[in-house]
Amino acid sequence: MSGFANKPSAWGRTGSTARLIIGAIIVLFVGYIGVVFIAPTGLDVFWPYAPLWAAVGWGASRLSFRPAGALALLGLIMDLVTDAPVGCWSSILLVAFLTASIFRQQALTDKTGIIRFFGDVSGFVLSFMFARWLMGSYLGSVETREIIGGFLSAALLYYPLRPLFRLTTDERVD
Repeated sequence: MSGFANKPSAWGRTGSTARLIIGAIIVLFVGYIGVVFIAPTGLDVFWPYAPLWAAVGWGASRLSFRPAGALALLGLIMDLVTDAPVGCWSSILLVAFLTASIFRQQALTDKTGIIRFFGDVSGFVLSFMFARWLMGSYLGSVETREIIGGFLSAALLYYPLRPLFRLTTDERVD
């Protein structure tokens, strides 16, 4: 029985590239459901911005070019779907990615998980503030009622889904 206790799970044995691809597929699937099934009902105001899960989770794992490139691509797709200016969502996702990755180094020495929690929360908050600023500068107004539901639901749903968006098996970042 003790031989089974030390074996990692199937998810624990996957590499960072497979985790990146699986995370991107999850984000695209949630986005597809939102566009096809949720948008016609008018509930898309509360539908989560799923790429934020990937931005914060991948940023908490490490600062790397592959996740940043994948986020830029996901942001471009989101720009095209939401009719936002090209590069708008890419920059919002990269703000969340960089913010979460800044906290990563400090989280490695923290035994309580508080720094990791604040890193994740600050990734969502700063990306929301940046989105507000972009909306104000491009659209001339700051109507946050249209985006706050998506940011809040993404932040709340992130914590149960957090392990799916970690690119590392290092337990210190969770």
